[in-house]
Amino acid sequence: MKILFDARWINNDSPDGITRYSRELIKALHATTKLDLLISSTDQLDGLPKLRHILTNKPTSPKELKQARALNRYNYDVVFTPHYIFGGIGRKFRLVRTVHDLIPFNQKSDNAKLAWRVFYSNLSFLKKFLNDSDGIVTVSETVKKQLAKITSKQIAVVYNAATGFNHKPAKTKKQILYIGRYEEYKNIKVLVSAINDLSDYKLVLAGDCSEKIKASLLSFSTNNSQIKFLGRIKDSDYLKLLSDSAVLALPSREEGFGLPVIEAMSAGCPVVCSDIDIFREVGGEAGLYFDPNSSDEIVDIIRQLENAQYRKEIVAKALLNAKRFSWTKSAIELKLFLDEI
Repeated sequence: MKILFDARWINNDSPDGITRYSRELIKALHATTKLDLLISSTDQLDGLPKLRHILTNKPTSPKELKQARALNRYNYDVVFTPHYIFGGIGRKFRLVRTVHDLIPFNQKSDNAKLAWRVFYSNLSFLKKFLNDSDGIVTVSETVKKQLAKITSKQIAVVYNAATGFNHKPAKTKKQILYIGRYEEYKNIKVLVSAINDLSDYKLVLAGDCSEKIKASLLSFSTNNSQIKFLGRIKDSDYLKLLSDSAVLALPSREEGFGLPVIEAMSAGCPVVCSDIDIFREVGGEAGLYFDPNSSDEIVDIIRQLENAQYRKEIVAKALLNAKRFSWTKSAIELKLFLDEI
């Protein structure tokens, strides 16, 4: 079977979840499966196996409308894209699209450009992409249930996994770590409220954050010296932060997967997260859950983890839970799905 993997969503300048998902699946698939890559820049090949590739336009370009017809001459059996935006008009190959989450449709963002705000204003555009697919991939059973309400297409779950976050002996400080974006649904203000009642702790926030949002978050703080914004960080720095931190805290009201849960657990760092379906699915019995509206519950969990024996038990559960996820397993699941579509 001739497979083409759409690698155009890889962004090495500012790696995000879809970049990691694409890169790791390509490497894991390549170990057992022959595949070619579709790229829009040769930079997207950095760090990947040397595979045959086709250079074309960006997926968001108007030229994407002619993408399928241009690819027909290569006689691929199936094209897999880690996104749902793909020009499939006139295709002669099977097409499998990916939906990581429905957050942009459920949680409106004022930061998005006008074109995207129109796109995300309702589900009609997404439905057209889904119904033009031969199969759909998503990253969790939680999102699969959501998608099943808007499409009758077959849906497979291909999980994320962690890479390079192996457990190292902790040098734990009284430090609470957050990493991610700063949209409203991320609910970071509840962490700031919690740190107000944890005077002996620091709150360390990693990821790009505008000055406007920083000022907004600090308005909930009674002691700004407890809070540190790190901006974008390297994976090596991230691993050290996980080793240094008492917990990784994720207070989101919605997620598609929540990769930091597995990354932290792989590194032996306890995860304190909001009690929502996706975190229950990924974190299992190793997660420590709180009402996303309650900073008091966060404080209680942090204090409980100060008990050395309890913390040791939670770390052991976290390491075991993280082993449920691997890119090799995910690549196998994806290949099986591509074979049957």
